[in-house]
Parts: sequence; structure tokens; C-alpha cells
Amino acid sequence: FCLPTCPTYIESGFKESHSPRGRIALMKAVVDGLIEPDEDFERSLDLCLGCRACEPVCPSGVNYGHLLEEARDIINQNKKFSLPARAVRG
Repeated sequence: FCLPTCPTYIESGFKESHSPRGRIALMKAVVDGLIEPDEDFERSLDLCLGCRACEPVCPSGVNYGHLLEEARDIINQNKKFSLPARAVRG
């Protein structure tokens, strides 16, 4: 039910990794150690608008926004930023 409500899934040409359930699968794979959080993983999360249109239609009641925020926070905590980026972020 989430796919027709996700703008990035539609705009990506229906690419599963740019859908809510695709991103959840990627996050789980990282947590389980099946994949590394590489640039493709980060890009998939960055493309998400965070609009949460998928949440009200989810039959499982997944709190996608919370998962997305947690994943983005973990990525940013472990990412090496340049000195100017660190200054701005500080």
C-alpha cells in the first residue's frame, strides 16, 4: 500500500530501493551486517523526502519516519566530514 503514496518511488521509475519497504529492507540488511552502509545506501535514504505519506497506509503500522531519522542520525555520526562541513554543522 505504501508504493503508490511514495513520491520518490514514483519519480525513480518504480525502483524498489527508493520505496519505503525497500529502504526498510536496506536498513535491516545494514543492521544485520548483510551489507555495508555505502554511498548507494546513503543516497537511497537521502532521496526520501521524509513526508511520511507511507505511514497512514501501512497495514503493519510501521513508524517509517522514526526509522528513517534513526538511520540518518547513525550515518551522520559515523561519517567523516570535511573541516568546512564540520564547522557549518557545529
